[in-house]
Amino acid sequence: MTDTTPLSTRELEILELLAQGKSNKEIAADLVISVNTVKVHISNIFQKTNTSSRSEAIVYAVEHGLVESLRQETPEPQIITEFIEAEEPKWLIWLRKFWWLVVIGFIVSVIALSVILSRSSLLAEPTPEPDPLQNIITQNRWESLESLNPARTGIASVAWRSQIFAIGGKSLEGVSALNQSFSIRTNRWAQHAPKPTPVMNASAVEYNGKIYVFGGECADGTIFSGLEVYDIAKDNWETKASAPLGLSRYATTIFEGKIYILGGGDSKALSAKTLIYDINLDKWAVGTPSPHAFADAFAVTATDHIMLTGGVQSDGDSLQDITSLKILSPSPDEPENIVWSEPLDAFDADKILTMQDLGDSIVVFSVLEDKSVLISYYSAQTETWMHVVENSKVSLPHKCAFANQSGAVYFIGGQDETGQLSEHFVRYQALFTIMLPAIIN
Repeated sequence: MTDTTPLSTRELEILELLAQGKSNKEIAADLVISVNTVKVHISNIFQKTNTSSRSEAIVYAVEHGLVESLRQETPEPQIITEFIEAEEPKWLIWLRKFWWLVVIGFIVSVIALSVILSRSSLLAEPTPEPDPLQNIITQNRWESLESLNPARTGIASVAWRSQIFAIGGKSLEGVSALNQSFSIRTNRWAQHAPKPTPVMNASAVEYNGKIYVFGGECADGTIFSGLEVYDIAKDNWETKASAPLGLSRYATTIFEGKIYILGGGDSKALSAKTLIYDINLDKWAVGTPSPHAFADAFAVTATDHIMLTGGVQSDGDSLQDITSLKILSPSPDEPENIVWSEPLDAFDADKILTMQDLGDSIVVFSVLEDKSVLISYYSAQTETWMHVVENSKVSLPHKCAFANQSGAVYFIGGQDETGQLSEHFVRYQALFTIMLPAIIN
């Protein structure tokens, strides 16, 4: 490897497993590392080998002797041909003399067959039948579920297995400590242990069966700096280390076992701060701030980076909607060191509603000028966007909370167009799982 940077021992191991056709999850299981770590190593392999795909990296590895060849040479079979002279058939001799008769007969037969078929119904176009699968997908994407009770806004929401949790928020009675969950299986709401500190405009993330809720706005208007964790199995709360400052209306995601708190605001202004909480160490750190202060944005983890979009940012004395996309790249060795990309124009929309991580795909909901909904799908495998425009068949509230599970995105609570608190609970089936019968030879 004279023109490339040498690969590390770990990268050679991963390259060998790639050549065996193993997925990121299988490689992570074999090497006892996280999937995100595997993705970072694969990205490093691409850079060091000047390749851009798995197949190119494997070909490079085979050509440079880094892995064994995937194919064994198969010796060409020897064909022994024995020529036996035979007499030419009489029909072949006749055909050579009278070939023109055969051609004329063939043409006459084709013309006669065409006339016969043109007068029959055999070639008539069949009446198209509706595709039942397409009808199901079109009709059942939007669905209103059992109402949220009580109606409220500013909820911290997150999904865990078959449950959608809605924590805190503001109801008609004030800032709430409610902890409710909706069962996807039974289509019913249930009550759980209330949050110790009632807050609104906080966010929630789930990690290993525990829900982490940081910050938020208290009933007296102060901004909470504490971190409270709900143990789902035990139905109780515990208090973790407080952050250096309180924030609300922030974006949050988990990256490499750490919770990233991005932007938000306090009681006075929007924030450009980045806070990082190490779940294992119960310790906070301050990361590279954003170039601009913002709030109400959405963040998801994608491969070896964080994607951020939506919300508002300061524009003089007013607030401007953010419809661009930013890529955040934390350093693998120093998570506090974050590279913020320039804004990317990915969505031609007036306002971003939410961004959700659906596993293999990331989906972004936004509103167009004519009030229709633009739904954008991002594939991490191909690094491409696909956009679909459709009109919502249900009323979508403003300032609602969001969660996703099993390819569906849930819109929870919020406010209607008049500013009244909403009890709406709406599901949009963004992805469908189609079960096909197995064929056994």
